Amino acid sequence: MISERVSDAYVYGEICQVIGRAAVLLCKSGEPVTKEAIQVMLEIYSEQQNDDFMNVIYEKAINAMD
Repeated sequence: MISERVSDAYVYGEICQVIGRAAVLLCKSGEPVTKEAIQVMLEIYSEQQNDDFMNVIYEKAINAMD
């Protein structure tokens, strides 16, 4: 179904965006950009988030890094 593919593409885009944002922030702060560092940042972002949808995105992003 087309709406499912659009939804999947949107979620995939959100996952890529949060991973990319974490990587850029690590780079700008002079920290090493590693899988572990990105996962830690995503966990911190998730803990600060009150949005259920974004919490799912962060969880999926963390799992995608494994």
